[in-house]
Amino acid sequence: MRHIDYLVRCLSNPRLDRVLRARTRLVSMGHPAVDALIAAADSSLTEVRVEIAIALGYIRDKKGYDALVKLTYDPADFVRYEAAWALGNMADERAKTRLAEMAEGSDPSSASAASALEVFTSKSESEVDIVDDEPSKAHKVRLIVSEKAFRDRLAARNRRRSFRKNRH
Repeated sequence: MRHIDYLVRCLSNPRLDRVLRARTRLVSMGHPAVDALIAAADSSLTEVRVEIAIALGYIRDKKGYDALVKLTYDPADFVRYEAAWALGNMADERAKTRLAEMAEGSDPSSASAASALEVFTSKSESEVDIVDDEPSKAHKVRLIVSEKAFRDRLAARNRRRSFRKNRH
């Protein structure tokens, strides 16, 4: 359990390679990691909430449904985008209503919700598994945007450190 908690804390690391490694390990652990991911879904860091939504989407444990629905109401567009993708990837019947609501919106996450709803409604669960095994363009975009967010965060942190250093 301590190992899982450590990996969840690593999701807030400023180094993208460590974040991706931690998320990959959490996903490979599967169901034992779900409770820790759900508990961390209230993080104040947008990047952590994004990674949690992605991890829960890949794990597809039905226990993560409520946390993902809560993330679809997040103030950050990118968190809502990933939560919509994760709900569609989870292929839980309960998600159809929320995805339909999101698809009617005008923010960037509505496109993700519409796409997730389309895949969800047009494919059976086994066919969704085959589709998700191939890296999609949307997944590559998520990685690029996630990397940019971490680079921006790291640059802001370095500016703060430089400012503090120069003040003394």
